[in-house]
Amino acid sequence: MNHAATLPARDAKRTRASDRFVAWLRELKECHEGGLVSDEDFDLQRNEKLDELFDPPRFVRFATALGGAIVGCVGGAVTWGITFHPWVTAFAVVLSGLWGLISLGRIFREKFIALQFNGRMKILIALLEHDVISAAEFARFEEQLAGGRTKPA
Repeated sequence: MNHAATLPARDAKRTRASDRFVAWLRELKECHEGGLVSDEDFDLQRNEKLDELFDPPRFVRFATALGGAIVGCVGGAVTWGITFHPWVTAFAVVLSGLWGLISLGRIFREKFIALQFNGRMKILIALLEHDVISAAEFARFEEQLAGGRTKPA
């Protein structure tokens, strides 16, 4: 019998990032309850870890450059296949690459941001399921994420 098939649907949606977040915060809570971490340190470390959810989206410039590179390569390959002229091909690569930065790069950028938002929401849901954060904190964090508010870069 496949073990993955026996997992509930709720567990199948968890990610490694959410598991790491939950484990780290649970260990911190256990250390606090055991007296290894003071109240001030517990609050400080917990808030620092939860603030990581509000980091600015990563790889946004990479997504834009990826869109330009994909369209530029396709434009260059098509032009080279038609003309076999290096200067015309270079011109086509530049033009199609710029067009890719503007069009496909914007789409990739939005997708990267949406994927990161979904991942952070999964982390918040996992934290709430494991009683690491309260419902009031979850609502506040969800509102902050949905509003697009992040820490300054």
